[in-house]
Amino acid sequence: MSQNVAPAVGIPAMTPIDVAFSFTPPPPVFNTSQNPSTSTTATATSTIPMDQTINNANNQQQGEFSYVPPPPPEVTNHPPPTKRSNPGLYLYADQQARRVLNIDAYEGLRIELSKPQNQGFATSHTITMAPATGQQGVSPNSYQFGANAVVGDTLLLSTIDHDGKVNAKWHQQYSSSINGGILDSLFDLNRWGHKIHADLSANEHESNFTADFERRGDDSTTNFKVGSGTILGFSYFQAVTPRLALGGDGIWHGGKRFSMVSGRARYTDNNITATVTAGSMATISSSFVRRINDRVALAAELEIAPLSMDGYASTGLEFVFRQARLQANVSSFGVFTDNTSCSCKYHS
Repeated sequence: MSQNVAPAVGIPAMTPIDVAFSFTPPPPVFNTSQNPSTSTTATATSTIPMDQTINNANNQQQGEFSYVPPPPPEVTNHPPPTKRSNPGLYLYADQQARRVLNIDAYEGLRIELSKPQNQGFATSHTITMAPATGQQGVSPNSYQFGANAVVGDTLLLSTIDHDGKVNAKWHQQYSSSINGGILDSLFDLNRWGHKIHADLSANEHESNFTADFERRGDDSTTNFKVGSGTILGFSYFQAVTPRLALGGDGIWHGGKRFSMVSGRARYTDNNITATVTAGSMATISSSFVRRINDRVALAAELEIAPLSMDGYASTGLEFVFRQARLQANVSSFGVFTDNTSCSCKYHS
């Protein structure tokens, strides 16, 4: 016997709802009294804006349920640099990779002591002790004294060893006050500088001299080189974009009747630097360095000669600590090289 029971006063009759899930969830509760700008939680434990909630409520009365996920959060991309800067010297384009891969390897012990005498002058002592090589007249042990001075825009570096070999360097940054305003207006002397390097020895064949003249522009660097033995050189490095630099160089050795030209491209992006170099000697080389942080860097290089099908590859790492530095390198020849250097301060 069936009886018709009237619904209670104030409670609306419920209408069946068909849900498109494989399980039967409890009916969702939609609180339309909230502010439309806030979010409500659906039965699927997802946050849905109020306008989507109202649409879902209307769809439920039609026997279907649709869920529209919220839009993904906006990703802020830092704009790339828009201003080109000076790329530095062509010769130093792969300097960061050279720093990691080129290890000053030696057998034995080397002690370097340096002491600043005042703000512009410092002296150094270098002692090298190594096992005997077996060659007569060749001593593996050596002592070297150095003196460095800084006076304004002038830097002087010099060393002399126990055999009497002298190495001297003079770096000078020009100023407009040196030659007056006329030359400065013609050549912009503040952008010019020179580096003079001389090696003097009792053996005539071991002595040489080179001079480099550089001009640093806003987005380019030009270098002229002259040296003993009739050496002439030229290089130019230009920043094409804020991250890409292109350049080339050439050198001519009159004494040996030898010349060479090369071109190079360098790409820099945040902590990554990659270079590619091709030269007239039928070689192609590339280097890559990634600086993980201020203390750790990884680098790799590859050099191939397409004509002879020869190649060389190496990879290395560098750890820089507060008072120590660790380098390691392994090459395609199966040679593993490492170097650990420590520094300490003493007060006299």
